Amino acid sequence: GLTSPVVFVGETGLVVMDPGESTEHGIATEKVFREITGIDLPVTGIVYSHNHFDHLGGVKGWVDAEDVDAGKVEIYAHTTLTSAVANWASNVGAILGHRTTYTAAIYAGRDAGVHGSVNDALGPQVQLGEVGFILPTQEFDDVLKVSNGGLDFELHYVPSETNDEIVMWLPKQKIL
Repeated sequence: GLTSPVVFVGETGLVVMDPGESTEHGIATEKVFREITGIDLPVTGIVYSHNHFDHLGGVKGWVDAEDVDAGKVEIYAHTTLTSAVANWASNVGAILGHRTTYTAAIYAGRDAGVHGSVNDALGPQVQLGEVGFILPTQEFDDVLKVSNGGLDFELHYVPSETNDEIVMWLPKQKIL
């Protein structure tokens, strides 16, 4: 897919940052992850780094809304993410979708050239399918310290590509 989910393995659960662009992409990625690693821990956390669909649209491939509602899974995001998603869905999504279609050279055709399309200009081809969304359960403004699935990490607000962008810092592992 265009976005590669990052899976952090804790002692009791998995935390997935950016679950991909579609439910189908999320399901396929989780399946391959589990086949390769043999890890059978439940997903206990999802982190949305920002509001673009390719970073959150695959959430329902990893978790069920019922598990989120039951408190089995936490979903983390910046306080402005939900309003940005709503804006994409209602106001600017169609306009920016056309812009992205041109930017990604999709109108050139996926079968263009001798060997077909290699990518969508931005990266690997988008894995089209059902785009899902589950509301965050924990939102924050600047920094949020979290313990989830046996992992300790911090989420930091770093506006960049979007105004709701966050990063994940694992201080013990020194991974950003």
